[in-house]
Amino acid sequence: MRKLACFLIVIFLCAITIFPISGKTQNEVDRYSILINLNEAKIWINDNELPRYSYHLRIGRLMMPKEFYKENFSFQITEDYSSANMTLTLSCNETNILFSIISPYVIVNGIEKEIDCAPYFNHVGSWLLPFRFIFEALGGEVGWNAETREITVEVDL
Repeated sequence: MRKLACFLIVIFLCAITIFPISGKTQNEVDRYSILINLNEAKIWINDNELPRYSYHLRIGRLMMPKEFYKENFSFQITEDYSSANMTLTLSCNETNILFSIISPYVIVNGIEKEIDCAPYFNHVGSWLLPFRFIFEALGGEVGWNAETREITVEVDL
């Protein structure tokens, strides 16, 4: 019996060495570096170039479609079309951001904030959401280089 227990322990240790246990714990986060070059209409996340997204510039603000957030980050997105006031909630970790269509008021973790560029629908019916506001609400550092027309973001999600 003792030999069997030792044998199983050795097998287990070898298996962990060959196939390490991976996966994030609940408190671990991923670091994201985002670069958007508006001149070339290109986006990189952690040095990986993304396919093109149909973004818009509105009153000097970058508006990205909800698919950008859903496909590239650990965001949960829920939409409610049950009333005249259509809403979208974007959630990540402990942060919940509630947008109402064409409203300059947003609720972040229960606190109402005013934004300078309200969300709206694009020509294919997808929400366009304010890029800078979302990443700053999540604690990210957002930068703008007017000379190169590049937006940079460093954020832990």
